Amino acid sequence: MLDGGVRPVLIVTGGSRGLGAAMVQAGLARGAHVAYCSRTPTPLAPTDGAVSGTAPNSLWIQADVAREADVEQLFDDTLTAFGRVDAVVNNAAINRPGLLVSLADETWDTVVANNLTSAFLVARRAVREFRRQAIPGRLVFMGSLMQEGTSAGACYATTKAAQRGLALAIARAYGRYGITANVVVCGYVETDLTGDLTEEMRRALVEKCPQRRAGRAEEVAAAVAFLTLGDGVSLTGQILRVSGGLTEVPA
Repeated sequence: MLDGGVRPVLIVTGGSRGLGAAMVQAGLARGAHVAYCSRTPTPLAPTDGAVSGTAPNSLWIQADVAREADVEQLFDDTLTAFGRVDAVVNNAAINRPGLLVSLADETWDTVVANNLTSAFLVARRAVREFRRQAIPGRLVFMGSLMQEGTSAGACYATTKAAQRGLALAIARAYGRYGITANVVVCGYVETDLTGDLTEEMRRALVEKCPQRRAGRAEEVAAAVAFLTLGDGVSLTGQILRVSGGLTEVPA
């Protein structure tokens, strides 16, 4: 709870499944109001109240955060429901694997719009809202080991590296207002986004990981909750790796 017993309000983009759903659940477990969005007409995983839109203190909003109008609606609906915004997680992303020389223009444009333009639009509205409310807001961007360089995901890696630059710029520019911006870098976590990996790829990722296992969505969500709703108030401009010691994507 915030001072005065006020529940903090967390927004999670791409929050209906995978890592995002785990973040929604973690936020609710810590007593926050949580607004989350997805592009699909209805929330996924209907068997779980935290991601079906029926959980108390939660709000699901259909939004394509690559569109400014949808981002504005996401924040406006959250403010209408809960009255404030304290923390925002830029989690929505897509991946289109492919070597640079074979990457179609349309693929590049789609991935950049969904991963980078969306992060910019959400972060801009979030910072504006934090400043309007005069509160020390929290921003988290979801990074990837692929941002360190990978042979088969040039576009995805580029957008994730650019998000890191955006987070560091926000941390420097708005730290004097108490606003924090950090990046959580995931290792190999079994989610829909990694569902297309071959068994050989999965084995290589686990074998290269010092912990010799895939990460769990709840572990990533716990790190995000620490930065947004926990005691990570003095951390800003940081790259927090939740990767079991894995430092790169195996060639």
